[in-house]
Amino acid sequence: MWQLFQSFVCGVAECGYPKCDSVPPQAMRTAPILAIYLLFCLPTAARAAGSSPPAQAPSPPPRAARLEYVRGPGAERCPGEQAFRDAVSAKVARDFFSTNPPPSARLVVRLGRREAGYSGSAELRNAAGAVTWSMVFPGPDHPPAATCASLIAALAFGVSLEVDPVDPPPVDPPPVVEPPIVKPPPAKPEAPSAPFRIGASPWVNFATAPRVALGLSLGLGFRVAWFSLDLEGRWDPPASAILHGAEVGTSRFVGALVPCGHVRYFAGCLLAEVDSLRGGRQSRSSEMLDCMQQQPSLHVSRNVRTDR
Repeated sequence: MWQLFQSFVCGVAECGYPKCDSVPPQAMRTAPILAIYLLFCLPTAARAAGSSPPAQAPSPPPRAARLEYVRGPGAERCPGEQAFRDAVSAKVARDFFSTNPPPSARLVVRLGRREAGYSGSAELRNAAGAVTWSMVFPGPDHPPAATCASLIAALAFGVSLEVDPVDPPPVDPPPVVEPPIVKPPPAKPEAPSAPFRIGASPWVNFATAPRVALGLSLGLGFRVAWFSLDLEGRWDPPASAILHGAEVGTSRFVGALVPCGHVRYFAGCLLAEVDSLRGGRQSRSSEMLDCMQQQPSLHVSRNVRTDR
């Protein structure tokens, strides 16, 4: 092989290599063949050696399996096959050891003695006998199980996780916190109006007196629900003035009774008045020239007014 490589180098260097003289002519003829192999066959072989077959997806666990329960040396007094069946059935939601239809998979369980305790293994095999899953309990780095019961419980738990995996519990969405409902403060109740009322008001007379005169009005009333009743009085004090060389004076009193009906902000009223007007004329010599007197009169009217 070394001669073939040396022949290749000599063939490429056209015998410029110092040891080309020692290469046999037959080896020089095989140099091109070695060059073709190195250029084409060797990289292909390297890629083939470095590639690996694609990984296959794991097969799903079988729905049922036939149990092979083996108690090895030192474990003859361990619980029998039925104890292991009950331990698996307590953790798997279906009958994993059902025989209808006959299962094609096998579950091989072996118990044995290890030092002062016990150890065991479990294997799932498909119809072809190939191992699809296995476990050993306890592991080599852990102390053996103290009793056969604890060993059977551990193996049954491992088998249940493989053939009936536990789905993670659903994650509940966070609760929706609704904003607190803020109620508006209750409206303040309106203060009830007093049933009785009294009032007084001044006013100015421009028409009935001989001169501008002040007057005074007084009122007293009450209201119940939609009905009200007012008693009003108006008094014009005596007022006098010199007209055409004589002193003229007047005085007046008016009394009124006012019943009203109220609807929201409106009111309709009847007005009944009693009016008395006195007047006279007197000379400067204090002699009464004439005197007139108007007797009391009564008149009724109606009107509409607003309370506000």
